[in-house]
Parts: sequence; structure tokens; C-alpha cells
Amino acid sequence: MLRTLLADPTPGVQLSAALALARIGDAEALPLLAAAYDGALTGTADATNLPELRATLVRAAVLSARTAEPTRALLAKAASDPDAGV
Repeated sequence: MLRTLLADPTPGVQLSAALALARIGDAEALPLLAAAYDGALTGTADATNLPELRATLVRAAVLSARTAEPTRALLAKAASDPDAGV
């Protein structure tokens, strides 16, 4: 369900789905967290919230599986995020 909502072009739907995904805290959701991060990195809808969303997704990945490969890949992306606050 969240995978479908992450692809929904309706304003606010992707944001809400990504936040819900971050709250799950399940290591199996890591690939979706990474996809949501990528979507927030390239997204233009409600751009003022996107850096906060990316930071939330990274935090969720670290809290659910700190040493997993998808988390390390996400941390590498976050290290080069255009917003230093992420």
C-alpha cells in the first residue's frame, strides 16, 4: 500500500506516505525508505518540507537497522544532500 502511495502524484500523498513509512520502524522497509528519500530529493511539491522529510527518512533507517547496507547507502546519499541540515 505505501509503495503505491509513494508513487502517487497527488500533492501531499507522497509526503504523508513517506512519513508513515518512517514511523513503521521496520528494517524490511529500508528499500522503501531509500526510494522515498530519492523521491524527496527530486521532488518539487511542497519543497519547503522536503529537507525535513529526508532527514526523517534517514533517521528512521538508522533507528531501524543501523548497520544494514541500505542504511549505509542512504547515509552516503545524505552526506552529499544539497541541504546540509539533512
